Amino acid sequence: MAKQVSDHIIPKTRAYHEIWYGDEPVASSESEEPFYGRTYLPRKFKIGFALPPSNDIDVYSQDLGFIAIGGPDGLEGFNVVIGGGMGRTDGAPRTYPRLATLIGYIPAARVFACADAVMSVQRDYGDRKDRQRARFKYTIDDKGLKCVKAEIEQHMGTSFEEPRAFSFASNGDAFGWSETHDGRHHRTLFIQNGRLDLKWLGALRDVARIHTGGFRLTPNQNLIIAGVSGEERAAIDALLAEHCLGQEAVSPLRRNAIACVALPTCGLAMAESERYLPGLLDKIEALLGDHGLAGEPITVRMSGCPNGCSRPYIAEIGLTGRAPGKYNLYFGGGFHGERLNAMVRENIGEEEILDVLNETFGRYAREREPGEPFGDFTIRAGIVREVTEGRFFNG
Repeated sequence: MAKQVSDHIIPKTRAYHEIWYGDEPVASSESEEPFYGRTYLPRKFKIGFALPPSNDIDVYSQDLGFIAIGGPDGLEGFNVVIGGGMGRTDGAPRTYPRLATLIGYIPAARVFACADAVMSVQRDYGDRKDRQRARFKYTIDDKGLKCVKAEIEQHMGTSFEEPRAFSFASNGDAFGWSETHDGRHHRTLFIQNGRLDLKWLGALRDVARIHTGGFRLTPNQNLIIAGVSGEERAAIDALLAEHCLGQEAVSPLRRNAIACVALPTCGLAMAESERYLPGLLDKIEALLGDHGLAGEPITVRMSGCPNGCSRPYIAEIGLTGRAPGKYNLYFGGGFHGERLNAMVRENIGEEEILDVLNETFGRYAREREPGEPFGDFTIRAGIVREVTEGRFFNG
């Protein structure tokens, strides 16, 4: 279904062109893009599909999200969420991360009409003057959710139904082997920060030589050896073991951590992220061990700048770069991506980051309730305020 929607909404024409010879135009684009017109959308537009109970794509961070609802006979339809987006700019309070809002349910047969309707509202009403506020989340907050929903329904030609019941349990990947209804097997491998070093490349090259299926990348920077026959499983496991790539020793903290690429690759980065986070996690894991919290699956996300490519603003512990060695520290995101976090400290270095974490982990170990996630605890304990809407993130 995701591929069908992508094929449906992707631009149908090539880039516009106009060729002149001397003072006369001799060639130009013959037709306008049938949906987007001559101007396309004001900025990028992200669409995601999630299958409960796993929110492994962080569906609330999407401009348009479809949450699959199943029944006795399979897929029935989707709960629709709109207006998510992580980007913000330090020192610009008019910019903020926002989680997508649930606006209703549609049968599966209406998914194309819904995508068209939502995107057409952003095409027609999105801000084309201020690039910082050109995303769909600002269109919704500026026009009002009620108004935007009514406009979507008018374009769609029908009203949304009441949302169907669903629940998410996590926003991480399920590692190891799984089997789908078609009898194929799939192994999800932990790839720290998505970086395939020479050891990994050699192992995957050897797997590719015997594997008849495919490889898939996940939104959590991991890799799936997909479409494996039952007969291939043992050989693939043997190859991974031969390359010493067992996954059993990876801690839950590390498995739930994400970093953007940052320095030296990204021109927007103000601080390290991908290269720095593994070493910082070593120190955080030591702190957790000191407080008897080893094995706690706390989500950690780090970005080298405030744009939020690693989705740090929905992490239980979020870090965004301000300058070399300096970060904003955030607590309080939802364990399955359902809540924004809030700033704890601004523009601090590693020593202070670890001091704050050490103090907070101590309180968490002593005062938490049974089964209480770290992000929930930091709010209940009054360490950070609860952020209910993106508009209040900077407040």
